[in-house]
Amino acid sequence: METTTTTQIATDRPDTAGPKTAAAGLLIAYSAGDQCNTDRVLVQKRFFVGRSTSSDLYICDSKLSRRHFSITPIGQDYILEDLHSTNGTFVDGNRIQGQTKLHDGAIIRAGYNVLLFHENVLPFISPHPSERYGMRGRFHTGPILRVLEQAAISDRHILIYGPSGTGKELAASALAEMMEKNGSSPLPLLKFNAARMASMEEITSTLFGVVPRFFSNVAGRSGLIEDAHGKALFIDEIHNFPNRIQRSLLRVIEEGEVARLGQNKPRPADVRFLFASNQQGKTRGLSHDLFARLRLVELPPLNQRIADIPDIFAALLDRAFCRQGQAIDAGILPLNGEHFEVMCLHGFPNRNIRGLVDLADRLVTSVVAGRQPIEAINEVFAERFAVHPKPQDDASQSVHALPDKAIIGGTRDNLLNTSTALAEEKDSVDTQPQHQQPEKAPKRTKSNRYELNKPLIIETFQRSNFSLIETKDNLQKQGIECSQRWLSIYLERWGVRAKRARSR
Repeated sequence: METTTTTQIATDRPDTAGPKTAAAGLLIAYSAGDQCNTDRVLVQKRFFVGRSTSSDLYICDSKLSRRHFSITPIGQDYILEDLHSTNGTFVDGNRIQGQTKLHDGAIIRAGYNVLLFHENVLPFISPHPSERYGMRGRFHTGPILRVLEQAAISDRHILIYGPSGTGKELAASALAEMMEKNGSSPLPLLKFNAARMASMEEITSTLFGVVPRFFSNVAGRSGLIEDAHGKALFIDEIHNFPNRIQRSLLRVIEEGEVARLGQNKPRPADVRFLFASNQQGKTRGLSHDLFARLRLVELPPLNQRIADIPDIFAALLDRAFCRQGQAIDAGILPLNGEHFEVMCLHGFPNRNIRGLVDLADRLVTSVVAGRQPIEAINEVFAERFAVHPKPQDDASQSVHALPDKAIIGGTRDNLLNTSTALAEEKDSVDTQPQHQQPEKAPKRTKSNRYELNKPLIIETFQRSNFSLIETKDNLQKQGIECSQRWLSIYLERWGVRAKRARSR
């Protein structure tokens, strides 16, 4: 992210995150299976990537050559060189012959691995436990949450802005959870969409409340601001409110009181306002007076957080299967690095995360309707992207995000421990032949994260006093992404936990 400083007035730059120095590096957005236990590295001198344990970044992927490619800093430039690899090195979708100069945000694919080159990876050094707030993405979510935490600590009202589909409502929920009530529990949150109001009468009575018979055929009632006393009130698409309403909101903010329509005596209004806008322009569609009194939080579009796309999409697939009531691990879909490369190259500039939601829904509904997973993927990708990536040909390479382990290095010495550990595990890598895709339901193969980590999951479950919540937390600390729902299903399947009835 761009380097900025947090300011005290809204008319200055918005809150963003980023250190004052820069260091180039790689973000490993997707790696085949669990075959790379670091997901971000610095590039400080000539840097080798490959299957050899002597590489600076060692990835146990059969599609990689022993030394697949290198990146060399030359002055202010970074030069990628394909080292005569068998399967090629691709930058921004094009196979490289020899050398090429990397630009900030270059998308690199080698084998089934997708990497992002950034001229400054320092903002992404420290991973953030983002799942607590329902936000996915191991790289850009951390800086976003750090900005939200700083805004939550302040006593100012907040404007969250960014294009549609960037997660403004999710950010508001995270802010409310970060804002403690009475120093302990999260602040309750009420939500309201300004675009749903059809008339001025409806807007004013809904927000401020109204006494009986003030409007014809309108009963007396409290307004949202009154109901939000002691809480946070999220008003999405605030730019749809006329200036008159925005001035009334400003009066509530300044005086801490609200009066119902037709009533002279005001009531206390201890409300933390969280506004959201997807508009462009200096004031994001707000009146100048209201805008100047808000703290700004900017959410970047998805094409500015490309490295998070595989993580977000994997989570959306799991959620889509659960919504269909299907006990199917998303790992049944034979997606690989070529598919994630296509998604990263597209970037979903118009719909942002909603574009990923739609893609996941199309894939899942096609499989649930009876299509073979490979057929569903080919059909959806051809329709959506006009491409036909090859399905994976290794059963150990299924839809799976990297563990949440950040090992920042950049030289062979810094990654020596990682390379040594992986070298010791190399002989134990599962190389079973390709399994047949099931026709109706997934078979219990070792192609998903739960079966692959079965012994560790069972041991952790027992050490966690048979608590699913503690087991999930302890596994994630060890870098294993999992959900409480699927832990329950697999532990019951393995006979370690008593089966329980589930509502459909």
